[in-house]
Amino acid sequence: MLKLFKFLIVSLFICFSSLYANEQKAIDPVLVSGEYISAKAHYSSADYDTSYQLFQKLFLKHSDHVYINYYLAMSAVELKKYDEATAAFERILIMKPDFHRARLEFAKVLYIIGFKQQAKSEFLRVLNSNVPQKVKDNIKVFIASMGDEDLFGLYATFMVGWQFTDNANNGLDQTEYQLPGLLNLTVNGDKPISDNGDVEFVGLDFVNKFKDSSLVLKNKFMVYNKNNKDYDAGDVVFYSYQPSLISYNPSEKTQYALELAFDKVDPGKNKNDEFTAISVMPKYTLGISPVFLISPYLKFQRISYDRSVSDDRDYKKKEVGIDIYYEKFYGGLQFSKDDSLRGTRTDIKKSIIEANIGYVHSFTKSLMLNSEYVFSKIDYNDMDLFFRTKRDDKKHELKLGLTKLFDQNNLINLSLSSAYNRSNQDAYDYDKNSATISYIRKFQW
Repeated sequence: MLKLFKFLIVSLFICFSSLYANEQKAIDPVLVSGEYISAKAHYSSADYDTSYQLFQKLFLKHSDHVYINYYLAMSAVELKKYDEATAAFERILIMKPDFHRARLEFAKVLYIIGFKQQAKSEFLRVLNSNVPQKVKDNIKVFIASMGDEDLFGLYATFMVGWQFTDNANNGLDQTEYQLPGLLNLTVNGDKPISDNGDVEFVGLDFVNKFKDSSLVLKNKFMVYNKNNKDYDAGDVVFYSYQPSLISYNPSEKTQYALELAFDKVDPGKNKNDEFTAISVMPKYTLGISPVFLISPYLKFQRISYDRSVSDDRDYKKKEVGIDIYYEKFYGGLQFSKDDSLRGTRTDIKKSIIEANIGYVHSFTKSLMLNSEYVFSKIDYNDMDLFFRTKRDDKKHELKLGLTKLFDQNNLINLSLSSAYNRSNQDAYDYDKNSATISYIRKFQW
């Protein structure tokens, strides 16, 4: 009897020890940390601005934590930051596919931003899972109230602004340069002209979704106008029509697109510089993760000058490139080659390499700074008869843009750029600094 009692005591001790160990193992140190408790308290008290900022900081430390992503997403939803909320929900469902509550919230966001078909798919996944009957009943009611997906959308963007540049005419900092082909003859070039003027932009997007299909047809129309105050030779109007056919597979995070463009550039006074461009660009986008996208593409373009006196400037362009987006970073790399269609000009045929990298920093939910660096290298194929060399340009450009959001449809943007260009031929040393302030208004029907 005593042996049996000792055996029971030992067994109970082992059992309770095991339960205690499992309980200790189940305790998540992140969930009991002061940072998490504070962030969740702000969310519970409807202080979504603060909870969003606090969960963002926690996300930087614990990007793979399900509940940090969940409350970051929910805070973003309350602030109508639907893109960020979608990315967070996608991260959650990769880590924990059976997190039904998160999937329901994700479906609601998809419905809000217009992806009714994808929203319905997510609702059905929860409906077919092991959730309480009351939840299933509510889902059925919601799906019944969704109706058919909107198959047509119209979006408009208007921009008005003012621009200043210290080199409106692409003048030379060193206005005297030599032509080696003419016994080192010294030639005087134009000095840079500082000027300012108004800029306007109008964009219309017509979006057609095909019923029960992943195909989307977009038709984009754009007009851009720039009027210099004094140097009217720099005035320009740009027209563009860009149709595109897009196929999106949300389950595989892939997108295929065929984009066309028909562009017209009207340079105002300099009618000899008026040209038309036609381009075709197949593009593929892959979502490696919710915050990591890559988009390789090919581009074929033909540029034709409208005046017969300039038709020796016509050329075709072939380009291959890739765009990369990772969280708040973005960048790209492009290789292109221009070939002359007719004539014997030495400034047409060239090979171009361009690379850019940028970062978007959010000071608050409505104030953002975009910084970008762009490098390009241009190697000309033909020897210049005057300089007796093949032209070689290297350009460095820094861009800064400060954006203030009043809401999702109203914003002000201040952009600064500084370009530093160097060539092995004196007549092509172009440096330029510019600043633009603009107001942008968006509409959706």
